[in-house]
Amino acid sequence: MRWTSIRLIGVAALMAPLPAAAAIDPFLTPRQQIAAPNGFVVMCRTQADACSDVAGASTATADRWETLLRRVNRRVNRHVRQVSDVTRFGQRDLWRASGIARGAVGDCEDIALEKRRLLIAAGAPADRLFLAVAYGRGGVGLHLVLIARTDRGDVVLDSRSSSITPWSNAPYTWIAMQSAIRPETWFSV
Repeated sequence: MRWTSIRLIGVAALMAPLPAAAAIDPFLTPRQQIAAPNGFVVMCRTQADACSDVAGASTATADRWETLLRRVNRRVNRHVRQVSDVTRFGQRDLWRASGIARGAVGDCEDIALEKRRLLIAAGAPADRLFLAVAYGRGGVGLHLVLIARTDRGDVVLDSRSSSITPWSNAPYTWIAMQSAIRPETWFSV
């Protein structure tokens, strides 16, 4: 991933002390509006449905919702082999859903978008799904995941794990998040 503005915000986030309540807040909190990642902007121009917040109302119970999240996360992680955009397309930062057919490949953005697509197709409310950018362990490497807003808090659907994890327990330093209700808008975390 190559996002200069997000990297600068991320460096500031790594240096800033965390408020004591941040670790126990069940929801990621948007701070200041920032520019969306370039790959996201290009994707929205060419694949408007991938950036849409339109979806049918979900009638799923909390237990069914969490079961659906776990099932989709495991299914996509099991079927998609992680491959960089440079290897796959010969260019950096190209966002598109990976698919899950035989031989499906993609990087973290592609996998998160595929999970979002499958969840919405299964009746999940789009306004409870959003993307988030973080630094990996030790502040190294940008990584993108899908976040699902449940009644109990925000959980991470990660291409690196078959488990669904509360955002505050994930091994990441959070940098930016997409607005769930206005998908074209991004915020620092």
